[in-house]
Amino acid sequence: MKDLLKLILIFVLGGFISAAFILLNLNPIISFAVLVVLLPSVTYYTSKRVVYVKEKQEKNEMDFTNISKKLANSSKDIYMSSNKLYDLSKEIYSLSDEITVLSDKDNANIKSIINEIETIMSKVLDIMKSAQDAKDFSNNCIRDIKENEDSIRNSRKNFDDLIDVYKNFSKVRMSLLHHPKRFMR
Repeated sequence: MKDLLKLILIFVLGGFISAAFILLNLNPIISFAVLVVLLPSVTYYTSKRVVYVKEKQEKNEMDFTNISKKLANSSKDIYMSSNKLYDLSKEIYSLSDEITVLSDKDNANIKSIINEIETIMSKVLDIMKSAQDAKDFSNNCIRDIKENEDSIRNSRKNFDDLIDVYKNFSKVRMSLLHHPKRFMR
């Protein structure tokens, strides 16, 4: 009968701890993990204590007040441990938020750098294309000049001859204007 009462006490204690986790808004996974570790530990510890108490009781009728004090100390330790676990879980949650914010900033910075690199690459490709176009145009001009070099020389010679003819014509005209009788014979 005493063993049954102690087992019921363990389940009630587990229920109180679960309720405390729910009231404290702890993450369900953390609550489950704590209970999975805590309840078997309490069960083991309590059952170990029950065996120990029975042995003591059989040997020299141990004082039950000491046992209740030890159980109270154990529950106090469990309570303090759960508070520490709660504080640690809050700290982990806070740090995970900070890590998320920092990783989001890093991702945004990396995307910005990638965009800048893509823009620079595009401009470099445009410059390379323009340089190639200028080179091709220059080569075409040089080829055209070489192909038309004789034609340009002939045109220049013809232009020089035309200038000479015009100069001679101007001289003759001037002479005619100044001495018209000389040419009228």
